[in-house]
Amino acid sequence: MNTSSSLYPTHSSEEFYVAYLRNDQAKEPLAVDQSIPKAIAIAVERTGRSRDDFTIEEISKERYEKLRRLLG
Repeated sequence: MNTSSSLYPTHSSEEFYVAYLRNDQAKEPLAVDQSIPKAIAIAVERTGRSRDDFTIEEISKERYEKLRRLLG
């Protein structure tokens, strides 16, 4: 079995994302994470809505920290 690390995607530890409902004009944050799929999964779990109902935006580390504390 080949388990070379080059086969697995890596991401910078300085990438942060927030998930919003796609049609929300106010852009109320629902979930934050350092991974796009994880941020969407958290939003789906919290709302019970489909993955297609969300949009993702990259945010700064400072905003990520504030939202992480707020959203829990």
